[in-house]
Amino acid sequence: ERSRAEILVADARRAVEEQAPLDRARQLTGELQQVLGGLSAAGAGAGAGAGGGQGPAPGAGAAADDDVIDAEFDRS
Repeated sequence: ERSRAEILVADARRAVEEQAPLDRARQLTGELQQVLGGLSAAGAGAGAGAGGGQGPAPGAGAAADDDVIDAEFDRS
């Protein structure tokens, strides 16, 4: 699954660079979501044996992924 995911990511990057048609982007998105589901299930199965099956709370890493710019505004 991991090698398939890497191939799909490379294909998706190439499609973005080449500005591929929307149909191709949707196809790649669907395939990537399927692989993500498979990898998540495999990771959850592996984590259940080692760590009791408890991972981070849903959305716990969302704040780290946001592109937030901290700035100050001065009305002079």
